[in-house]
Amino acid sequence: MARDRRERQGRMEERERAERQARFVYIGVGTVLALAAIVIVVGVYIVSYMPPRSHVVTVADSSYNTRDVSKRAIYWALFGGRADADDIARPTVELIVDEEVLRRSASDRVDTVTADDIEEILLLNLGLIPSSDPQGPDSNNVVDIEALKVKHQVDPKEFADQVKDLVLNTGMNRQQYEAMIEAELYRERLEDSFLAEIGTSGPHIKLQRIRVTDRLAADAALKELEAGVDFGELADELSIATEDGAGGKLVGWQVPQLLESNVLTALDGMVRGEWSIAIEGAGGFFEIYLLVDSWGHRDYDDVGLEEMVDQRVEVWIAQAASLLVIDRDLSLDEEKWINEKVAEDISARLGG
Repeated sequence: MARDRRERQGRMEERERAERQARFVYIGVGTVLALAAIVIVVGVYIVSYMPPRSHVVTVADSSYNTRDVSKRAIYWALFGGRADADDIARPTVELIVDEEVLRRSASDRVDTVTADDIEEILLLNLGLIPSSDPQGPDSNNVVDIEALKVKHQVDPKEFADQVKDLVLNTGMNRQQYEAMIEAELYRERLEDSFLAEIGTSGPHIKLQRIRVTDRLAADAALKELEAGVDFGELADELSIATEDGAGGKLVGWQVPQLLESNVLTALDGMVRGEWSIAIEGAGGFFEIYLLVDSWGHRDYDDVGLEEMVDQRVEVWIAQAASLLVIDRDLSLDEEKWINEKVAEDISARLGG
């Protein structure tokens, strides 16, 4: 009997140990699963709602993370006229690089932008001084910001409060907003400088064009021209350049420096009445040009003049950027996050 009792007691103790072990296992597994769930929830929150703070771009000693880029992108999309907000991250990185280059290097060529210049733009943006003021942004006068404030009875507290509200609405801080204004002013001064260099008139050439789909068609067109077929008649028959004028596919007067480099190379040395070799275009088509006329000094139209100025500015920025250490490091995940945040912000502001 005593032996049976000991055996029963031993079996009971063994079952209790097994049950305790099982409870420990269940508790351990439950704890691990709970921790895993917490990690997953936190990860989803960080990825979905909190911006990654890793480096995106550095220009010299100025670094920007994804939050910085998203703020600039949101302003660009809402107030800067950037249309394709769904794919704005990488263009914004390049915009930030350009702005850094302008702030760091443009004063080597144009007058330095001062704190008073920036404050004047703030006053203009807030409507506290009229744009027609003699000391406005179109003036070459040195800005006397205090005199402007007195002249237009600008209340200091009202100005400070309105600047605070303006900056808050942009999503940036005041330092970031003023840095953006500084870069814009430097770009405007560069544009004015290049506009003065270019002048109002210069060389033009008048062209006709035949555009065809492939090399075989281009070679066939050249053979017909060599056989004496009129260029204009052949252009009307063959050319797919629907944007060209009717009656011989007249491209019209062009500024040489605004032509594609391969076109300009093909036209080099040609005289009136000569046509070019077949030139492969960016879209995979081929073009043949006829030099109809040339003129040493013809007035630039507004569009052509603006294009020339923009071209000069972009070349200048590229050259200045080559002298700075620039590190771009935008990952696909960061690009996706920025694009999504810009879209969300715009939707929220527009009541979407």
